Amino acid sequence: MVFSSRAVLSIAFLVVLVSCYDGTVLLFPDALPIASGGAAGAGMTALTPSCEGKLTPNDCATCVEAACCPSLLVCEEDMRCVACVRGSTSPKCAEWTSYLEFKECIESFCSDVCKEAPPPKRCNPITNEGCDNGEACDLGPSGHQCYPPPNDRKICETCDPSKGLFCAAGGGCVDGRCFRYCCNKDDCGSGFCDKKVTGSKFYGVCVDKPVLVFEETTLIEPACDAPAVAPSQGLCFPVQGGPNDLVIDCKAPLLSPSSGNCLPPNTSLDCNPVTNGGCKIGQACDGAKESYRCYPPPNTEEICDACDHLNGLHCRAGHACIQGKCAKYCCDDSDCSEEGVCSMKDGRGIGVCLIPPPGAAGVGGSSSL
Repeated sequence: MVFSSRAVLSIAFLVVLVSCYDGTVLLFPDALPIASGGAAGAGMTALTPSCEGKLTPNDCATCVEAACCPSLLVCEEDMRCVACVRGSTSPKCAEWTSYLEFKECIESFCSDVCKEAPPPKRCNPITNEGCDNGEACDLGPSGHQCYPPPNDRKICETCDPSKGLFCAAGGGCVDGRCFRYCCNKDDCGSGFCDKKVTGSKFYGVCVDKPVLVFEETTLIEPACDAPAVAPSQGLCFPVQGGPNDLVIDCKAPLLSPSSGNCLPPNTSLDCNPVTNGGCKIGQACDGAKESYRCYPPPNTEEICDACDHLNGLHCRAGHACIQGKCAKYCCDDSDCSEEGVCSMKDGRGIGVCLIPPPGAAGVGGSSSL
């Protein structure tokens, strides 16, 4: 099974580092060896660190490779620096030396050919909210964003992002066919909303029958009678910075009055994400496919701080990374602030604290199938 997001095709084995004057990006291949000035063998001369050829060729890349190689190499090895360069909004970016030095070097020596590209428009893949006519919301390098046309492949039609055959708004390409994005079964006609395919606890794609076991060789069929307009209104998917946001509750208390009682003491789960019970100091209980388990440190990002699991920015215990920001896990509204609601609950009753938009009835309901 292959979930062909545009991010997977554009950054496979690559790390996005910095945006350039023409809107392209400097791409850093993971596999390229880093020249080292370490101890040389007998009769050998130590190599001088070099960045030549590390970045996708253009004027900006040439300048950065030549003028900022030392700070580029340091940034590459620091996941927090990479996250900041990729656009993390964490205030801690202003504290990390590796990022500040790399940014200062680019501004000092390459500002005439390098500049930040405009941030992508955030959007909701279920409703396409946040995108203009003709654009389609799909998964990008740092979350869902709007992609320009053509996006004309309808649900159940064939698709191939590598050949420019993109699904229309509301659809995602899986195994070469367009599947309807969904919040729950109501979005899927006679089918089912399966989250195993997307790997998300909150949204999935419409399949003709549930995927019982997720494997690379699993064959699935789209639900072809899924309605064009999702009855769920996409309320399972909070779009930070987009229209009709489900904003993270930044004032949610650190301790949970519910004591995580939505999970029974003898649960089969490894840990309780609301209380972090079952994990050691420094570890954090977080989602793992259909379960929860303890993840090793560092888990340091506070509520509403930026997070990025791919780049080592993990939320502190008791919090989940929702669309690039840390949100508090909860069992009910008592775990949230007075304005907050325990929303987007999974099948076990575990949710996250959000501030619902005006008139958004039912956001505290289950988002399970």
